[in-house]
Amino acid sequence: NVKHWFHNILKKDLLYKTNIKNSYDIPDLSNVSINISLKSAIENPKTIIYAFTMLKIISNQKPIICRAKKSIAVFKIRKGMIVGCKVNLRKNIAFNFLDSFILLSLGKVKDFKAPKINKNGILSVGITNPFIFPELANDYDKFPKNISSIINIRFLNTDYKLSKLVFTGLQIPID
Repeated sequence: NVKHWFHNILKKDLLYKTNIKNSYDIPDLSNVSINISLKSAIENPKTIIYAFTMLKIISNQKPIICRAKKSIAVFKIRKGMIVGCKVNLRKNIAFNFLDSFILLSLGKVKDFKAPKINKNGILSVGITNPFIFPELANDYDKFPKNISSIINIRFLNTDYKLSKLVFTGLQIPID
């Protein structure tokens, strides 16, 4: 269980490895956000139902439909058009998702490119095949194959070095 590992082992390990003086400065999971944007939703807005259903199955939460904030002529996007959907997971639901994502889903990726951490300590993992999730494995023929998603994992009180220790402690391969 990732939550048990994080709270009982990893937090104590971070105290010894870093020069944290206060226990409140130890990083804690803020949120996990999953985003799906569809190119086909620009031509046919009804195809967002596939992404909406996928996110609902993966996260057990109702996703939010995302609309374009401004018009971009190159991509044929007008202000207010549906471009994707997202879901934010917090607290226990985020740990449950990380549990299945790290232990079950990341092992199924064949050509896994190690993701990078940005300067704020946020890890962004791009997934081109959403069928690595065990919840979607039985529904392979019901969804289109060209859907990709981005998973952002954010911890509080982190910088680059501390978040690198946290993600390696959670056994997520990073660059």
